[in-house]
Amino acid sequence: MKKSILTFTLLCSTITTVAAQDISPSKNIYGTSDFEAIDKEYATAMLGWTNAKNAKHSKAIILENTDHAFALVGSMEEGIKLKHSGNYAQIMQDKFNPLLVTKTAEWLASF
Repeated sequence: MKKSILTFTLLCSTITTVAAQDISPSKNIYGTSDFEAIDKEYATAMLGWTNAKNAKHSKAIILENTDHAFALVGSMEEGIKLKHSGNYAQIMQDKFNPLLVTKTAEWLASF
């Protein structure tokens, strides 16, 4: 999983570079088990609020059973229990959702 986290970090650097070139489309990510975020509708609605001139490249990605740290935790209730289990740092590493990297790479390739 450490390789996936490194890959995601590199993808974030690429997104930052794209933004610096003033072609900054929006990529919103929401995990369905993310109890810290507002809600799925907010994540998708933000696409219409940001950078309208690049809207065709803006995208919302919904990751099923994924929490705020992009860990696969099952339902929101299961995620809350895992977060308070005392082992959450390890859970984030062991259960990192690799679809985050795949979907982000696909999005970057669309340019």
